[in-house]
Amino acid sequence: MSLDELQIAVQTSGDLIGYSSIFASPIYDLDGGAGGDARIELNSKLNSGSGQGDMVAYIPASLFPADPTGKYVYLYSLFGEPGGSPNNDGFEEWGWAPPAIPAPGAIALCGAGAGLVGWLRRRRVL
Repeated sequence: MSLDELQIAVQTSGDLIGYSSIFASPIYDLDGGAGGDARIELNSKLNSGSGQGDMVAYIPASLFPADPTGKYVYLYSLFGEPGGSPNNDGFEEWGWAPPAIPAPGAIALCGAGAGLVGWLRRRRVL
C-alpha cells in the first residue's frame, strides 16, 4: 500500500464542501516539494494494521496558526498500490495527538526528587 497524496488545510469555516474551496492553499502538501509527485510506500510486514497504527505522519507545528481559535483543520489523503493503482481494500483512519509537553507541576516534582536524591547521597557520604 502507498500514501499517494496528503494535504492539510486550515480554514475559518467548519462547514466547507468541495475539494477546491478547502484546499486552494494548503499549509502542507506531500507533492508540493521540489520533486513534485511524491509517494510513501508502506511495508505491511512491519505492522499488521487492522486497528493498529500503520504509519505516523509528523507535520511541523510551525505550519499551523499560533492562535487556533476559530480555525478548522481539513485533511485529504489518497492511498493506492505501489504500482500506482487505487487501493479499495477497506478504509483508512486518521488520528491527531498534540505533542507531549510536560506540565509545570511534573517538572517541579522531578526537580524536587532529584534534589532529595542529591541530599540523601551527600548525607550518606558525610
